[in-house]
Formats: sequence, structure tokens, C-alpha cells
Amino acid sequence: MKKVASGAMMMLLFVSLSAFGTLDIKVTPQGDGIVGTERWSYGTTEKISFNALANPNSALHWFESGSGQLLDTYMQVGLSSLPFAESITSATLYINILSIGGNGCSLKHAADSSTADGNASQQIACGELVADITSGSGWVGYDVTDFIKNDVANGYTFAAFEVIHKSYSSMTFSSGECGDLAPYLSVVPEPATMAILGLGGLALLRRKK
Repeated sequence: MKKVASGAMMMLLFVSLSAFGTLDIKVTPQGDGIVGTERWSYGTTEKISFNALANPNSALHWFESGSGQLLDTYMQVGLSSLPFAESITSATLYINILSIGGNGCSLKHAADSSTADGNASQQIACGELVADITSGSGWVGYDVTDFIKNDVANGYTFAAFEVIHKSYSSMTFSSGECGDLAPYLSVVPEPATMAILGLGGLALLRRKK
């Protein structure tokens, strides 16, 4: 009788998690920030110190009459709660876009985030193009499945991204300081894996692997 009840509970959990089985991981306040340079009235170009409290995040470039500014945003998102790479069905990075001007910006991913510690102030260089962002408003998702699977397979604790300016263009989006509007990574594991995660069995799954 106990086995039947246990089996029924497992089946119910499996169905429930299969229907709602996503893992959403938000970018924390320290997990994003902006940095750049600026120049005023033909003066010396100066570096803008990294600002982890930036709200909103920005990627922009403008120049006029000897003055100008450029900004880029760095982001890191945690991966420690994710299952094995082969168990990941899809991964999407969601950004709440507030404004876009000109040609927008580029979203890039770091091929090697082995040194990432969750603080975007590390400014880890990102060379892999995820998408050119030229339009959109509100929540927009970008497919990062292959990038995240590679990060997890390599044992990285965090995935690193960079939102990079384009010439005479701009984009702003909600930052980690925005709570429910913070950027987040949404990962869909295989249904069977999600059921194990729901039972707190990630460690067991890893041992079996």
C-alpha cells in the first residue's frame, strides 16, 4: 500500500512539474552594472567607473560638438541550481526593454566564465554573439540554450553576458535592482529531471551520472 501511495505521489509530482517545470534565475543587484567613457567640450576622454547600482541598465553611444558618451552593461547569472547539460531542454535570457534608439545594441556571452564569482564588476569579456537587439519593448527573450549547456558542461558557476553599444544608438532595460523586473534566465529541464529536482534529488541525480 505504501509503495502504491508513494508511486501515486511521484506521478502527481511528475505531472505537476512537467506542466510548470521551469527554473527561473534572476540577475542579482551585484550581478549587473554599467561602465564606459565620456568626453565633454573637446576635453580629455575619461573612464566612467563601474556602477553596480545602475538603474536602468544601458548600452549607448553618442557624440556631438566635442562631447560624447558610451556605456555597456555586464551581467552574471547563477548556474548552480541547474541540472546536467544534457538534461537542459532550453534556456532563455529575458530582458525587460525600456527603450531602443538607432541600431540598438548587441547581446554577447562569455565562452569562458570559469573565474566568474557573481559580481559583474569583474567585467568578463564576452565574444560570442547571442543576438543583435534592434527592436522590442517589455519582456523579450533570447535563446541561450547552447551557451548555457556549454557553461554547465564546463562546470561554470555563473554565465557571463555583456550588452554592448553600437555607434549612435542606445538601449535601456531594467536592472537587478528592479526586483520582479530584473533580467532572468529561464531554463527548462527534461520532465524526468524536473521531477527529481522537485524532490530535492539533484545531488542524487549527479551521483547517478
